[in-house]
Amino acid sequence: MTKFKFRIPHTYILISFLIILAAIGTYTVPAGEFERMKDEKTGRTLVVPGTFHSVEQKPVSVFDTFMSLPKGLDAASEIIFFVLMVGAVFQVINATGTINRSINRSVEKLKGREHILVPATMLVIAAGGATFGMAEESLVFIPLAVAMAKGVGYDAVVGVAMIYLGAYVGYTAGPMNPFNTGIAQGIAELPLFSGMGFRFGCMALFYVLVWWWIMRYAKKIKADPTKSVVYGLSLSPSKEDITINSEEKLSGKDMAILTVVLIGFAFLAWGVIKKGYYLQEIITIFIMMGICCGLIGRLKVDEIAENFVLGAKDMVFAAICIGLARAIVVILSEGNIMDSVINGLATVVSWLPASLSAIGMLLVQTALNFIFASGSGQAATTMPILAPLGDILGVTRQVSVLAFQFGDGITNAISPIQPVLMAAIGLAGVPYEKWAKFVWPLMVMWSVLAAGILIFATVINLGPF
Repeated sequence: MTKFKFRIPHTYILISFLIILAAIGTYTVPAGEFERMKDEKTGRTLVVPGTFHSVEQKPVSVFDTFMSLPKGLDAASEIIFFVLMVGAVFQVINATGTINRSINRSVEKLKGREHILVPATMLVIAAGGATFGMAEESLVFIPLAVAMAKGVGYDAVVGVAMIYLGAYVGYTAGPMNPFNTGIAQGIAELPLFSGMGFRFGCMALFYVLVWWWIMRYAKKIKADPTKSVVYGLSLSPSKEDITINSEEKLSGKDMAILTVVLIGFAFLAWGVIKKGYYLQEIITIFIMMGICCGLIGRLKVDEIAENFVLGAKDMVFAAICIGLARAIVVILSEGNIMDSVINGLATVVSWLPASLSAIGMLLVQTALNFIFASGSGQAATTMPILAPLGDILGVTRQVSVLAFQFGDGITNAISPIQPVLMAAIGLAGVPYEKWAKFVWPLMVMWSVLAAGILIFATVINLGPF
């Protein structure tokens, strides 16, 4: 008798299923919407609690369902272009050979101390997520992290995890994150970044859990490479051309290229923190950095162009995934059922006992995170409903904000509609189904830990300070 073995479908199939499900929902879920008002102080458009009402049903036709695909690509065009450019520029820099030689030197120095690579990298990236909401910005480190991880005997999954999960350790706890904590606390009328000490404690717990999970996997595959979830997977040439040769030394040309890269990243960090740089500015910095490195590396103009195209080509799969995922949001919005889903979930929470209502809010935000690709958009839409709902249920607004943060952040590590996730695994050449196999047990444990924290916060009646 043949033993049945479950296999996660191809990424495009998973996303297509969600698109079809959303389209069916426009026929079966009653259409409705909340009234919205503009907050003059912040300029944000907020939902007015208690104003949900039925509107005309707008089922999405088969043609419009297919039309959501190009609309999704258009709506996500900025991050799609970002992913293509990062892949293109990294390939130009990689073609100079400097990355190979730098990795060789780093791996040589890490011999016998490979265990410090993951925690040290995670700590730095988590600090960025905790302070200025590093998410998309972390993508630029993925190719280098993957190369480092593979160089010390791990795999591409470890490289992605220590950057992407590291960023969301800080982002989810959000002690000083303006994009989730700042917006949510502003809507909940709490002092900005209040409860920071408690959130740093949450961040420490999240860090230890994620660090343990990554290192558990990393040690296992270092001992037996066949245990890797991507073992035997054929990657594109540009994802496999980093080789290890400890005899190679860094030349003056290599040092000049590394200096350009260092200056570029320093300028990027300064711009993000001080000037509010986002994707367009980051893309500009990368293009300039790539051209300078190519010229310093003595690549011919044609070689720079050819490698640029090769790098962008490798990112097409991830770019299309991002656009397809955004199509789900397009359908829910055009079918007038986005607010219906939000209202229905909020209604379910209102029936829970006070002791469990915070966990109910966490579950609601977790579910909504498979609809909203933007944490800021999710905060502006759901916090005006859940903050006063918490007042009724006896949950402090600080706990309501925590429930929002945890629900918004944790599932970003597995939700296929999150463009940053699809970009991260795309840059590493890791298929979504392989990533999901690695990360889903962590998501369960992380969510249970978050639920425990919310119960504790409810018991101590965590207040505004």
